[in-house]
Amino acid sequence: MSDQKSIGRKVLKVLGWLAGIFILAPLVFVVVFELVTKLDDDSPVVSIVERQKIIHMVKEHTSSTVSLGPNAGKRITIEDRKRAEDPGKSYTWRVDKRGENVYLVSYVTAGPEPGTVTGDFYEVDLENQTIKNLVTDRALGKRYGVRSPGIETIKVEDYSYELFEDVSYRTDWDGEHIKTDKGIKLPVRGTLLNQSNTPIVSIYIQGELLLKFDEDQEFSKRNLLMAKFEPSVDANTPWLPGEKRSFTLSFDNIGAVYREMVPMMTSVQLKAAVEDAFDKRTEGEVLSFSPDWTRLHNVEVNKVGKIKAKRFVNLRTEVAGERMQPIKKDVEVMVLVRRGKWLQISVGDKTGWLEEQFVVFPDDAPDTAPPPPDR
Repeated sequence: MSDQKSIGRKVLKVLGWLAGIFILAPLVFVVVFELVTKLDDDSPVVSIVERQKIIHMVKEHTSSTVSLGPNAGKRITIEDRKRAEDPGKSYTWRVDKRGENVYLVSYVTAGPEPGTVTGDFYEVDLENQTIKNLVTDRALGKRYGVRSPGIETIKVEDYSYELFEDVSYRTDWDGEHIKTDKGIKLPVRGTLLNQSNTPIVSIYIQGELLLKFDEDQEFSKRNLLMAKFEPSVDANTPWLPGEKRSFTLSFDNIGAVYREMVPMMTSVQLKAAVEDAFDKRTEGEVLSFSPDWTRLHNVEVNKVGKIKAKRFVNLRTEVAGERMQPIKKDVEVMVLVRRGKWLQISVGDKTGWLEEQFVVFPDDAPDTAPPPPDR
């Protein structure tokens, strides 16, 4: 009986310890997507006293108090968390000077690639007494060369993206297109290769768009709808080793207020969670790129084009704006500027906007595609 009580106490102690660790919600991201970087061995030497002071600052900043279980009231540090998360790995502190009173502080272990390390990374500014987490501050992390590790099971073969203003429509019972929303869209398309040796039966891709305007101003948005795969990936249509699958996802209804702004940094990051037929799960970054935000700005065209439609298309008051006047197919128009997938045209005494799919240019290659439906 005493042995059973002893075992019970040990189990409660472990559960309390784990509860104290995993209550720290912001750390979940770090556990799932550790960071990888190359540290600078040629950085200026930091004195022992300065090093200890900086490490103590980071420990205090990142420590938390356990609120439940037998360990309630105990302070949990980075070192405690890493011992629980990776009991077989050895982590060490590094302090690299990166500027006047600015330091890159890391608590790291050997990374998956030669010359890299994984762990937690922070920028410490002694003058301003600030500590910034390079996990949550992607723009700052990018500046330091800190990135999420790639995923081993799949890789990108190719990708493309578009950036434009658009209107979302629904089709009424009588076939009429009814506007539901307006904003900037950023669809991403690509092809992925299963480079593992097992069938994949589940994949989830989470994307995040980040616009950084200055140190204190940024905008981020995630894709609301799941990425679509063709063909779909599940246990009935598994993604076999060596096979390629195409995917699409979209960032929709980004506010038009960001159209004329010029970000200092743009970033799209796609992370995947993959499960194979034997319940093995792998996670990591699958794609990262910087979209060209100037695609939303006006670019001069000044060319004559011709309307391509089944019968007509409606000229609009502005990009994705209200209908102004129908224009019949084959009518010549002067295309003034391009903004994303929209064209500003002049016809007669009217000037308005059309989607580029409704205009063809005489000097382009012959267009054999059927005309888009009237809109």
